[in-house]
Amino acid sequence: MPLSLGDKLGPYEIVGPIGAGGMGQVYKARDTRLGRDVAIKVLPDAFPNQLSRERFNREARAASALNHPNICAIFDVGESGGLPFMVMELLRGETLRERIRQRPIDTESLLELGAQITSALIEAHSLGIIHRDIKPANIIVTEHGQAKILDFGLAKQEAPKMAPRGPDEETASMANDLTRVGTIMGTLSYMSPEQARGDLVDARTDIWALGVMLYEMATGTQPFSGASSGAVLEAVFTKSPVPVLQLNPNLPLGFERIIGRALEKDRDLRYQSVAALRMDLTRLGSGDIPASAATTAETSRDKRRLLKFGIATVAALVLLAGGLVWRQFRHRAPPITSKDTVLLGDFVNTTGDMVFDGTLRQGLAVQLGQSPFLNLFPDSRTRQTLRLMGKMGDEKVTADLGREICERQGLKAVITGSISALGSHYAITLEVTNGRSGEVVGLEQVEADGKEQVLRALGQASTRLREKLGESLPSIQKFDAQLEITTSSLEALRAYALAYERTRKGQYLESIPLYKQATELDPNFAYAWGGLAIQYNNTSQPKLAALSAAKAFAMRDRVSELERLRISSFYYLLVTGEIEKQIEVMELYRRSYPRDFRASINLGAIYNISGQLEKALAESRESVRLDPSSSIARGNLVEILSKLNRFAEAKAASDQEAQLKLDNTRVHQWLYWIGFIDGDTAGMQKQIDWTAGKPDEHRALDWQAGVAAFQGQWRRAQDFSRRAIELTALNDAKEAAARYTAERALRAAVLGECAPVKRLAAKSLGMSRNRDSLPRAALSLALCGESAQVQKLADELTKDYPKNTLLHQLWLPTVRGALELRRGNAAQAIDELQPALRYEHAEDAPFWPQYLRGEAYRLQEYVPAAVTEYRKILDHRGEDPASVLYPLAHLGLARATGDTTEYKTFLDLWKNADPDLRLLSEARKEAASLH
Repeated sequence: MPLSLGDKLGPYEIVGPIGAGGMGQVYKARDTRLGRDVAIKVLPDAFPNQLSRERFNREARAASALNHPNICAIFDVGESGGLPFMVMELLRGETLRERIRQRPIDTESLLELGAQITSALIEAHSLGIIHRDIKPANIIVTEHGQAKILDFGLAKQEAPKMAPRGPDEETASMANDLTRVGTIMGTLSYMSPEQARGDLVDARTDIWALGVMLYEMATGTQPFSGASSGAVLEAVFTKSPVPVLQLNPNLPLGFERIIGRALEKDRDLRYQSVAALRMDLTRLGSGDIPASAATTAETSRDKRRLLKFGIATVAALVLLAGGLVWRQFRHRAPPITSKDTVLLGDFVNTTGDMVFDGTLRQGLAVQLGQSPFLNLFPDSRTRQTLRLMGKMGDEKVTADLGREICERQGLKAVITGSISALGSHYAITLEVTNGRSGEVVGLEQVEADGKEQVLRALGQASTRLREKLGESLPSIQKFDAQLEITTSSLEALRAYALAYERTRKGQYLESIPLYKQATELDPNFAYAWGGLAIQYNNTSQPKLAALSAAKAFAMRDRVSELERLRISSFYYLLVTGEIEKQIEVMELYRRSYPRDFRASINLGAIYNISGQLEKALAESRESVRLDPSSSIARGNLVEILSKLNRFAEAKAASDQEAQLKLDNTRVHQWLYWIGFIDGDTAGMQKQIDWTAGKPDEHRALDWQAGVAAFQGQWRRAQDFSRRAIELTALNDAKEAAARYTAERALRAAVLGECAPVKRLAAKSLGMSRNRDSLPRAALSLALCGESAQVQKLADELTKDYPKNTLLHQLWLPTVRGALELRRGNAAQAIDELQPALRYEHAEDAPFWPQYLRGEAYRLQEYVPAAVTEYRKILDHRGEDPASVLYPLAHLGLARATGDTTEYKTFLDLWKNADPDLRLLSEARKEAASLH
């Protein structure tokens, strides 16, 4: 019996019908407890039996186990008057079926929606949940363009691998369901051949349905259709669909290959994971699939079998010729010395399999990069040289183009590679060409027995090539982690290569999904876990960064000595926080690989974090010398010059970065702050405009919050912070949101506005209890005298971060000092703050120990000591140009000395402050009393 307006199911009041289907009727309802609109699904009267109830419960269990932005959320389940119901997220939009309406979807939307849907299925499959009914009618596209998967009524939880269900058992189960319900489990047009036959199904049946749906989105028609169910089944089992490019010529060429692989009737030839399919869609969207891929894919397997013998014969002759050529120069002097610089070019891929595109080049970079003998020309300098040559910067570096780069940059040689198919085998060639003469001075050729052996073969070839180039055998033996141990997955290495490319461009947020794909495809890929840790750290997500760094560290024996040093450094930085160990590891890294600019970048970063700014500057200059085209190196230089109050030099360094067409958010952040110091509002606005529409736009709002607080505009600062937190939700950056919220609490506390502090601190920790939010929340509570809560947070920090240098020698002493100061124990506060002296210039808590010591000395009327502490802030403004403690240091100086000039300076800085701020009122009265 249909429900009517006003009917109630528990606390849910029916508002009206939304729709009905075979497995349920859906209503809009109001949650009277929380005051929100929801969707409620109930079983129709037609299915009152136990089987339908079980399906209904199965959907609830499956969907509620999933927490993903592209899966409709389940809020509650229950039963009212014998009627089972399920409470779901209320989605406003249209189904994908309605969106298609028998016409193709534009390519940008197709790839975007495809990426979202595949992301959701990756999540479901990771939990062993197979949907089994993927189709356009079960996808909602919201008003904001977000895809949401619905209806897990046919979802199947994969059986444990130790006791799998056999085909007969699965078929019997399906037959039982079909007998009771009277319909096929799934939707015929989207059913994989194995599902239609009643075979045991796995995640690959969802991949087939996804392929059918992508085909329909791309063309407006279904790939398998017919006038009857029998005709549809015949098409599914025996026929190939019309090529998508024939129906929609505007599609990217590589899309046809993706569809072909997704719709392989033999599931062993189909994509073996949704992650692999998603990676290809991502590559297609970024333009990484070559135009030849689709054409090559059309070559039939039968034709390749006919050619196999001929190709293999020719390849054998090529290998023989190569051996003859090599014998001509094998006894010459080594073509490379340890003082030479070598350019790493690209691979020529003639196999037609796009998984090799960029992947083998990245693999070779990993293999050769571990050698302390070889000095590889940095990729960023290669791209910059191409731009100076009038090219786009992303061209494939062939041997000929590589020679041009060598001549311009004075490089000794260029290394290029190629891979070709020999039937089911692959031939890999590595070639070293003299940068001036064009003579081939090194050659290595190997054959792989199959695709799964390609990385092993490449690793062996690179090892032999290093010997031929002149590297000593002991060096090779010491620095020779094999590639197939680093990762055995071509797909994972390809995802890593794509992620690395985005990192190189400063696209940190954009690289994270690709690094995650690499770890999903190969959970033992330490390089990928390390890359993921770095990018989480770069985007203010410390807890996720620590988790990834810990996983990389646990696998450090699988990587090269170079990467082991990098992973160890990130472990001590992001997991344990041991400053001295970080420095020790990075100094060893720099000694072992003195020409690797990353060693200086990372050592400089650690010096910067710990407040050793002159050392940080020296390392930053060295990293720029080693790689003038590195956006990261130049960004670090801009930051450290700014912190040292060398603002003109910082602006000059940023101008050089702009001339080189490099860009990253951190440079714009420091230019914004330098503009603030100079009173250059137009320059500040220019930096804000640059961030508009970018994934980390929320950072710009945080900058503006800091400036507003600096000017005493507390309400405006709070507004900017709220907007920044709202924007973080777009990228699911909960940890950044937690930090922003904790900083709201901290600003309120130091301005004497303690009323909202407890609420803000709790809100922050409710978002994420991490290395950033916990100490800031603790300090805000200490400033407001919340002793009990402060002690609990201090205990939590001590327990969770027992070795963290900055927490134990900077943050916790500062928190304890603030608490004693609030209690009126100025002398005890000074004692508590003593351990923070060593790291008081660290970037983690700028000015807080100095300010609190200044306040404590002022209360004790130790004027010279108080002046010294306040001056530490005023003389080092570059360390935190928009800190609210800067104007408060002027006020503290005025109060300590009675200097009317300092009062005037403070009141000028706060001339536009909120008029009802207590500190402002007090300062005005104090200044007036001195006249």
